[in-house]
Amino acid sequence: MSMQVFAGDFKQFFCRYNEPSYIKQVKIDILTMLADFNSAEHVVTELSEYVTDVDAEIARRAIRAIGKIAVHVPSTSEMIVTSLTGLLELDIDYVCTEAAVVMKDLVRKYPEQFQQASGAVQKCLRIVTEPDGKSALLWILGEYGLLIEDAPYLLEPMIDSFTEESGAVQLEMLTAAVKLFFCRPPEVQKMLGCLMQKAIQECAHPDVRDRALLYYRLLQVSPEEARRVICAPKEVVEEFQEEMDVDLRDRVFDEFNSLSTVYKQPASKFIQVSGSPFVAMKMQPPALPEGMEMPPTPTQPSRVNGQAAAPPEMLPDFASPAPAESADLLGGGLLDDVPAPVQTAPKSSPSSGGDLLGMEDLLGGLGSEVPVAAPPAAPPEFSLAMDASMDGNSFQARWSQLPQLPVLNWPMRPGSASNTGAVEAALRPRGIFVIASGTVGQSMKFYFYARQAGPTQAPAGVWFLLEVIMALAASSCQVTLKVDNAGPTAVDQFQDVLRASLAPFLV
Repeated sequence: MSMQVFAGDFKQFFCRYNEPSYIKQVKIDILTMLADFNSAEHVVTELSEYVTDVDAEIARRAIRAIGKIAVHVPSTSEMIVTSLTGLLELDIDYVCTEAAVVMKDLVRKYPEQFQQASGAVQKCLRIVTEPDGKSALLWILGEYGLLIEDAPYLLEPMIDSFTEESGAVQLEMLTAAVKLFFCRPPEVQKMLGCLMQKAIQECAHPDVRDRALLYYRLLQVSPEEARRVICAPKEVVEEFQEEMDVDLRDRVFDEFNSLSTVYKQPASKFIQVSGSPFVAMKMQPPALPEGMEMPPTPTQPSRVNGQAAAPPEMLPDFASPAPAESADLLGGGLLDDVPAPVQTAPKSSPSSGGDLLGMEDLLGGLGSEVPVAAPPAAPPEFSLAMDASMDGNSFQARWSQLPQLPVLNWPMRPGSASNTGAVEAALRPRGIFVIASGTVGQSMKFYFYARQAGPTQAPAGVWFLLEVIMALAASSCQVTLKVDNAGPTAVDQFQDVLRASLAPFLV
C-alpha cells in the first residue's frame, strides 16, 4: 500500500511522551516516509522536539530523519539547514555529532546552503568527541576553509592530539590540512609540517602513514599537480542510495563488486551467464556432413618408433640426483677457517626535499628524513614576476589601447568566494596583482596585472592585463584578457596559471 494514503493524517504518527522507545522509533520512520512538500515543515518541527529526548537513540534517529527529509524534499533544504545549524549550537555531544554528519551530507547535495551554517562549525568542533562527528567537521573545514575565517586555528589544537585520534579521523585531518594549505598557505605551512612529521614518524596506522607519504611526495614533485589531485572538483550528489527502489537496491548491493553499481541494474540485465541456452548452443561441436560418423576414440597404447610405448606405471622412477656437497678444491681443509663473504646492500642516500612554492622547505626540514625520488630535470617553466608593479594611470592607458582576447567563462562553486580579499589573496602568490576591486550588486569586479618573469624578446616585457567579474548569483566567473608583447604560447600558459590560482573558487 502506498504511504501517500496516510499523507493527510501524518499528525496521527506524532510521538507521545509516554510511549515506549520502540514505538517512537517506528513512528519516526513513518513520519520520514510521509513527509512531502506540504507536510515537511510540520514534520521537521516535530522531529526537532525529539532531539532533546532523554533517550539518545531517539534523538539520533530524529536528526537522521530530518536529513532524509531534506534529501527527498529539496524545497525544504534551506529550512532544514537552518534547523541543523541550531542543533550544532546545542551543548550535547551526540546531538552535535549526528547534526555534523547530516550537515556534511546535505552540504554535498546543496553546497549553496553552507553559508548560513559556517558560523556553527567553530563552536561544534569544541564539543564533538565521537570519531564520526570529528571526521564530518574536518571534511567541512577542508572543503570550505576559505569561508570559515578561523579554519586553520580550529585545526591546530586537533593536530596536537593527532596520535590519540582514530584512524578515520587521522586520515580526514591529513586531507583537510593539505586542502587548507592550498587556499591559505602562510597560516597552515608550519602546522602542516608538524602534522606530516607525526603521521610519518610517530603514527602506527599503515594507511595514515601511506597517505601522508603520498601527500608529501606529491608536494615535493609538483604543488600544482598535488592541488589537481587532492582538490579535484567533486560532482554535486544528485541521488542517494536511499532514493533507489528497495528491491533493486538490495539486488545491486548483493553484487556490489561488479558493474551492477555502475549500471544500477542486476548483473542478469547486462551479462549473458554461461548456463543460458545461447552459450550452451555455442559450445556444441559443429554438425558433421551427412553420411559421416565420428571416429572412435583411440584406446590402443601410443607407439614410439613402431614400438608400443610402456604405460606410465611401468616407467622407471628416475629420481633427481642429490646436490653435490661443496668440495674443498684446494685440499687439506684450507678453506675451513675462512668465513663466507657477507654481502651488504648498498646504502641509499635519501634525496633532499625540494623548495616547494618558493618557501624553502615546506614541511620544516622533514625532507631530509623521508627518501623521495628526485624528479627529472625539466625545461624552464612559465612563471610570473613577483616584483611587477604598475600604477593606475599606466594600467588605464594600456587597457584602452590593447586589443581584447576572447572572453573566458568558467563556472564557480556556489558560496566559494565570500569577499574580494579572498580572491586577491589567492592570486597574489602567483604574481597576479590587483589594481582595483569592488562589489557591484551581487557581483565582484577586479582588475589585475602581471608580468612574465625571466628574459623575454620584448624589451618592455610581456604584460597581462585582465578584468575578472564573479557573478555570485549565477555562480560564474567571466575573464577579459588583454596582453602586451605576448605570443600565443605565453597566453595559453598564463591562462593555465590563472585558472590554477582560481581553482578554490571554480568547479
